[in-house]
Amino acid sequence: MEQYASFMDYEAHIFIKSLYDEGVKGDKPVNPAHYAGRFALNNMLFMSFGIRTVSASDPLVATALDLAMEFMDLTGPWSNCVDFFEFLQYLPTQKRTRGRILHDSLINVYGGMISDFKDKLRSGKDVPDCLVKTLLDNEETEHLDWEDLCMLSAVFTLGGVHSTSGIIQWFLALIPSHRDVLARAHKELDDVIGRSRWPNFEDESSLPYIRAIIKEASTSFNGT
Repeated sequence: MEQYASFMDYEAHIFIKSLYDEGVKGDKPVNPAHYAGRFALNNMLFMSFGIRTVSASDPLVATALDLAMEFMDLTGPWSNCVDFFEFLQYLPTQKRTRGRILHDSLINVYGGMISDFKDKLRSGKDVPDCLVKTLLDNEETEHLDWEDLCMLSAVFTLGGVHSTSGIIQWFLALIPSHRDVLARAHKELDDVIGRSRWPNFEDESSLPYIRAIIKEASTSFNGT
């Protein structure tokens, strides 16, 4: 994670600035869903493919978020029964139809991204160390077929997007109802960081109250 700290710091700055600009410096309400989704997606895309979206209007943002929501919706407790009772796989249910559509969409979207990555490698372009590069380097030794490559990269990316953006959105929705917590966190930032720079990963140990808020928000979201 330390290897990606500076990149995640950068994406956090872009996320906050986007909310600030969209809200006209606090004068207008903002729906953070799209921006939180792009923040989480860019972090996962960089770790998976060494790329990022350059705009909140990039079609990949909407596509990836839609796929993430459908993936999470279809991988709940009921869908897991199919793995243990094989006969359920042959029942013509709506979930099975949606699952097949999702499967094809994941292969199409993430397979296209892997193909683009391969083209960069063939052309001699410099590509950063990332999940897909590791998968391609070990494709033969690990006996990975095309579907393996697509699904491993897709699931890794989608899982990080849904959980991270969900935590951020719930935090932003609930924190205004806890003004005492907000005020204490703000004071800790002012006392430790000041207002002349952004906080970064190295400041975490000096911000115990804010760290506790983040941990509680994460635990509460995952618990639900």
